[in-house]
Amino acid sequence: MDFKDLTLDNIDSATDDELLEMMYQSFMEVKPVKFIKQEMHDLSKHIAKPRFDYIKKEIAYGNEDNYFFIKVPIVDEEERSHFKVNVFSKEGFHDRMPKDGFMKMTSRIDIKPFGVIDVYFEGSVASRKPHEFKHLNYNRSYEHIESFYYDFDSKQYIGVDDEQMAEARRGLFRDPNFDFKDSPERVQEYFRRERLTEAIKNRLKEQKELCEDVFLAVKDTRYNVLIADGITTTQENITAAYSYVLNYKDFLNDTVPKWLKLKLVFAEITLTEYNKLIQEINNLLQVIALGINILERMAVLIQSKTGGNPMLFNWNGLDGGSEEEILKQEFVKQNGPKDQLERFLTPRPAKFDKYDPLLGFIGYDLETKEVYANIAETERRLYRTEEHSSFVAEEEYHSRIIEHFSSHRQD
Repeated sequence: MDFKDLTLDNIDSATDDELLEMMYQSFMEVKPVKFIKQEMHDLSKHIAKPRFDYIKKEIAYGNEDNYFFIKVPIVDEEERSHFKVNVFSKEGFHDRMPKDGFMKMTSRIDIKPFGVIDVYFEGSVASRKPHEFKHLNYNRSYEHIESFYYDFDSKQYIGVDDEQMAEARRGLFRDPNFDFKDSPERVQEYFRRERLTEAIKNRLKEQKELCEDVFLAVKDTRYNVLIADGITTTQENITAAYSYVLNYKDFLNDTVPKWLKLKLVFAEITLTEYNKLIQEINNLLQVIALGINILERMAVLIQSKTGGNPMLFNWNGLDGGSEEEILKQEFVKQNGPKDQLERFLTPRPAKFDKYDPLLGFIGYDLETKEVYANIAETERRLYRTEEHSSFVAEEEYHSRIIEHFSSHRQD
């Protein structure tokens, strides 16, 4: 069955795996989307309070031959030079701010199955915390949603009227079984696809949770921990490292490809992120092949010198400067096999680290101002956080990464 033929009445005739593949295929047949964030901080010079109407004219959409572009303004009053000064504070601490707080206007995108797109515009004010003036407290001023769906015949994205969508959403809020038969045609088509997606996600949710459990188990595994016959030992040896690498390989081959499709379907990652993560999986499989080669060469060298089983030989007993010790260092060094595998399972830190700005990420694009999360970061950004955080704070972290690499490119 083709995904275009799916309806609420016939989805039961397909298996869960077939539904996942059809939903994934719907992503492959739409025109790619370029989501471009344009910094326009100076707009805040002429805006007293953040409202969507004040930035609406700066938003641009367009169906090009090979892609659909969405260009949105990003306004962060705190980034203006007027406020990057220390008036009464010590050097390096910017204390000037508006009485009512910094205005921030940002945007994010959800690309969903069956060619559906929601663009969220959010405005907030960051004011001083009442009992701690050093820190800021974010309060949302507005949220606005603009929606589109892909017409597979004309191969164009079609916008759905904002007011009509808002009215339909209000009706759906009052009654989950709201009948859209009296709604405009585009609204009906949008929600037809939304309801079909929801029904299929009901079928697939458990599978996604199983993948999350596998991720947790792999994430908490260490290269120097070996479990045998129910006994856990911590020791650097080839057996423990080899077990770690092979389990990781199984994770990449057996779990991650399906998990990424599920993440795509559940709008937890974008299609661009999906493609970047698939590339990273292929890179890591090559890293694993290198790691296995190193371990096998170590085993041969250790056995030739000790005459015994090299697999459980404690690496701490290797002679400094020996060939096998050099190989061990090749395996555990920064950016070596162990390090690259562990980094893929490590989310970004709470505070930006200029010495390791890409921890938690696998790449960036200076033109679109996008950063691409690793597998752990795609999870962390969905979770509750121990420290204060928000969509604005997430955007600020991403901006720090882009600024870091932009400045280095200019240098």
